[in-house]
Amino acid sequence: MVVTKRTLIVLMIAGLFCLALAEDQQAPEQKPGTATVEELEGLPYPYIARLSGFGGRVVVLTSLDDAGRVTKAEAIPKLGRTEEMLTNDTLANALRWRFRPNSQKGAVIVYDFRMVRCTEAEVRDSVPSTFHFQAPTHVTITACPFPT
Repeated sequence: MVVTKRTLIVLMIAGLFCLALAEDQQAPEQKPGTATVEELEGLPYPYIARLSGFGGRVVVLTSLDDAGRVTKAEAIPKLGRTEEMLTNDTLANALRWRFRPNSQKGAVIVYDFRMVRCTEAEVRDSVPSTFHFQAPTHVTITACPFPT
């Protein structure tokens, strides 16, 4: 039997697909899953990101102690320059959350930052940002851009 490069590539892709399926089936046991939030603190839109008009998503993986307090927060995946404006404040905020203790000793928090259109008066008056929590661990922070 002659094995071509194309055949090898197809076999490699099929193998990777099978591995991905196996990981998905084991994911609830290996990765921090849905955790119940017991306490959280709001987060204003980071000033520099708002001034620059940047938005984006920051996904934070947390480690929890036995009482459900966040002991470590890490952004995943490592983010680019634009998102760095959002990441520092987000990680500091995540450290102030508390969850119902879980066997996985962790939780994932998703922060979405969105710039929204505002009326001229709202922009002129610098309306503050809004923080909206959506269970189980998703947060949306919206703000008007600062006047230029």
